[in-house]
Amino acid sequence: MSKQLPKWFEGEQFSEGATVTNPYSGATCELNAVELTLYARILNLQRQIDNKGGVFNPATAKLQSQMSKCLGWFRNNNVEAYFDLLD
Repeated sequence: MSKQLPKWFEGEQFSEGATVTNPYSGATCELNAVELTLYARILNLQRQIDNKGGVFNPATAKLQSQMSKCLGWFRNNNVEAYFDLLD
């Protein structure tokens, strides 16, 4: 599991990890600070995309690109957490 944020990430990083629960499945995962930072970013991006009209609105393309990078990072660095929390 990676302990550093990817170079393309912009924003604040959590200083500590936490246990996260998928609200739909009840699955829980222990995330380190980097994973928690990117997980929170994914949730924030999803909320922004939804608030701006969803994935079919061209105005959300940049947000969708950022979210895709974060999801790809999770698939490559913690596949178990990806499937338990994000898939």
